[in-house]
Parts: sequence; structure tokens; C-alpha cells
Amino acid sequence: MIFAKKSCSHDKVEEYGASEVGKIFDGDQTIKRLKEGLVKLPKRLKDMLDNILTKGDDNKKLQTVGFIHSGLQSYVVRADRPTKYITRIQRSRNYRISSDISQFGATVLPAIYIA
Repeated sequence: MIFAKKSCSHDKVEEYGASEVGKIFDGDQTIKRLKEGLVKLPKRLKDMLDNILTKGDDNKKLQTVGFIHSGLQSYVVRADRPTKYITRIQRSRNYRISSDISQFGATVLPAIYIA
């Protein structure tokens, strides 16, 4: 999924963020999770940021955001540009939502707050 804005009078689409989803959590070291979370999504976020900044928006506070979801686990990947030639990729800690109903409320709120 890609978060985008398309104007009616323009053919170009502005992209601001993306998400990768897996239906089950197989562990942090699986090929799919490593490929999407450490290679594919950061590249896409950097390309989105480059595209936005080439339009003259030289804002150091601007960042693109990506979400990785696997089963009941998720984390956020952010890309920003602290200086002109450096793109910083930051990954949040892994948030797990409990499948046990007694722990659900305590674990779902931090996962919602990271967004």
C-alpha cells in the first residue's frame, strides 16, 4: 500500500508513505521480513523523499513514513534528510499486540500510538 496524493489537473502522483503487510509473523530473521523491512521499504521511502524534495520543498522536518505489519507485530520505518546529501532511515522498536484478551488493551494502545 502506498499513501499518495493525485491532483485532478496533473498526471503526476505525489507519494508520502508506504506499508508492507504479511499475514503471519514467522520471526524477525525471515527472508521476506528482512528483504521488505531492510531493503525494499527504505529504498522506496528514500525515492519518495527525493521526489518531494526535487520540487523545491527543502524542509528538514519533512519525512516519509512506512509501516511493516506481520501478524500481530508491527514497526515503523521513517526516512528524513538532515542534510542535503544524507538520507537517514530510522526504525522503531517492534510492537506486539497480544492475542490474549486480558493483555489486549495494554498492548494495543502503544501499537496505535506509534502511528
